[in-house]
Amino acid sequence: MHYLSLLVVRGCALLALLLPLCQISWAGNYVTESELRTGLDDALESELASGIPEVSGEMWRDLNRFYDSRSGAPFWVATGGVERMGEQLALLLIGASEHGLDNERYHAAQLEQLLGSEDDQALARLELLLTHGLLRFVVDLHSGRPEIDRKAQDWFIERTDIEPLDYLRRVSRGESLQSVLDELAPPHPRYRDLQIAHTHYQMIADDGGWPRLQAMVTLERGKQHSDVSRLRRRLYLSGDLNGIDNSSNQFDEALTQAVIRFQQRHGLKEDGVVGPRTREVLNVPVELRMQQIRLNMERWRWMPRQLEEYHLQVNLADFSLQLIDDDRPQFGMKVIIGKNYSETPAFSGTVRYLVANPFWHVPRRLAVENLLPKQKQDKNYFTEKGIRVLQRAAFGSEEIDPAEVDWMELSRNNFPYRLRQDPGVKNSLGRIKFIFPNEHAIYLHDTPAQGLFEKGVRTFSGGCIRVAEPIKLASYLLGDEWSGEQVLDLIGEKETRRLNLSNRIPIYIIYMTAWVDEQGVMQFRNDVYGRDQRLAQQLQGLDKLYSDL
Repeated sequence: MHYLSLLVVRGCALLALLLPLCQISWAGNYVTESELRTGLDDALESELASGIPEVSGEMWRDLNRFYDSRSGAPFWVATGGVERMGEQLALLLIGASEHGLDNERYHAAQLEQLLGSEDDQALARLELLLTHGLLRFVVDLHSGRPEIDRKAQDWFIERTDIEPLDYLRRVSRGESLQSVLDELAPPHPRYRDLQIAHTHYQMIADDGGWPRLQAMVTLERGKQHSDVSRLRRRLYLSGDLNGIDNSSNQFDEALTQAVIRFQQRHGLKEDGVVGPRTREVLNVPVELRMQQIRLNMERWRWMPRQLEEYHLQVNLADFSLQLIDDDRPQFGMKVIIGKNYSETPAFSGTVRYLVANPFWHVPRRLAVENLLPKQKQDKNYFTEKGIRVLQRAAFGSEEIDPAEVDWMELSRNNFPYRLRQDPGVKNSLGRIKFIFPNEHAIYLHDTPAQGLFEKGVRTFSGGCIRVAEPIKLASYLLGDEWSGEQVLDLIGEKETRRLNLSNRIPIYIIYMTAWVDEQGVMQFRNDVYGRDQRLAQQLQGLDKLYSDL
């Protein structure tokens, strides 16, 4: 027989002898699917069935989809303890306060309690809390708290929403947890500056905060008073008083300059005198300043991820406009914003064109609330102000002589006219307006009432934004072909003209009461519209809801 054939025959004979033994061995060691499951798997299945009290809706569905894709297997924990990445995530969630976020939303106390567990049920609970904490943290850090009604905060700037499950899956597929989470925080320099400032103020709070001024007395240069030493300590801690901290009760020149720096940082009258208003602001506790920083960090999470390199920015709380180029202000100017009953909202748009020597088509609300009472008091008011009375006719509108109208019979609910003010020195829009079409019918414009820009609190308009230096702004937006003199010449022609911008420019109207300026100085402003207060109350109500669950 051929040698190869002999080997095959002998091999088959040997296999025939061994096969019964193999069958016995296989039968003895066969493991069913149920036997492959661990106690931890069963505990996790039980926890998924029980759920987390405050979790429902899309986030709960995301959580279940994640574990369905893993056949119910845990990711952050294993039998006997938590995995290294689970520990890393727990520390990140516990440290969420570094972003001004309440870490209890991410189960910080429970995570600290469960981290050292070895019990299957406790580890399963830890697994779910870590997963849910991450899903919620991804949304909060990227886009802000989803429960907040931003429109109730008069905020209409659209934010970018994300799918938190996508980030969880990326981590489960091997991407670095830290690198994935680093993508979430707003990339804006001013957000990072606020984050650093919050940490600094937390250190002051941990050391007991700053002292309050006790006496209701005016402090100024040359004054000697026991509150002066407290003032020194207060300004030293906030970085307004340079040099070493000392306890002198003498109000000297160095302290005067420190008070002026403090007043500059808080939008106060810069006179170096500690009067009632400056004392009130000095006595705001550091904890409230920290809260103010957190509220404004939240607003930055509502902003678009990328702002155009070249744009206009109006900060309503600061009564200011800045032209921003590559994150740096190129110039700025004062603005006047809406009154407390006609607040200017936060929104964005694109400046498309300017109108020189504009007509003012008076909004109906302003016509009946502001102008009608003035006409009733003075029958010549409309004529003197160049305001024409128009009535709808078969073909367009016809002008009505104000003297022929019985103004005393008219009211808010009975006003069949439209009002239009002619261009000129008395026109409420001034010499020029800047148009960025929007649903709020708001625009930038000049004003004949220049004296109002000297006021500290500038809430005088019907909602539109008056700018202090319209000619400068116009020449900048129109480009190199237009100088300030040429813009003035155009206005001098007294004809209404529309000038389209060759380069349209984005504009963001925002409400920020705390920020770090380009010199690295922490700035605070008064909550002129009460929006900080409303946001804080809504956040505190939500946080109490979660803590009660």
